[in-house]
Amino acid sequence: MLNLKKSHPNLKGRLGETIAQFHIKHSFKPTDDLILEKMTKKWNIDKEKLEFIKSNKWTLDLIKFDLEDNPNSIIIYEVKLINYPQHPDYPKALKITSNELNVLKSAKKKGIDVKVVKIMLFDNWEYNLKIYDFEPHRFIICDAGKYSKPSKINI
Repeated sequence: MLNLKKSHPNLKGRLGETIAQFHIKHSFKPTDDLILEKMTKKWNIDKEKLEFIKSNKWTLDLIKFDLEDNPNSIIIYEVKLINYPQHPDYPKALKITSNELNVLKSAKKKGIDVKVVKIMLFDNWEYNLKIYDFEPHRFIICDAGKYSKPSKINI
């Protein structure tokens, strides 16, 4: 029998993105060119922000045009699905690659709102979902399967 909590990180990542997308109204994968094109034709999206999303679409988890407040407002969601209980040796900070961290920091500098969706998966198929503002110090860089010291990057 397969165990989802011990499955490949890509499977867990896709599952987390699907759960988050279900809870975040109007969010979508930036790799979905058809939706991205449709949304940008309908709304006057800043060209620099749009080009940033297109050039980083494989790094970004979910995006949303915050149409209710401002049709030019873009929110990026970085989705993290973690197991509960966590192993005692596992760092309390969430894992992120240095490339992902740099892309999210660049997004903030361009005026794009960045949020983190943390989903905790329990043994009984229940889960907890929290959304909060992106802060680099909440992450630990994990490139090539090795942890480095937590980021001390100022935005």
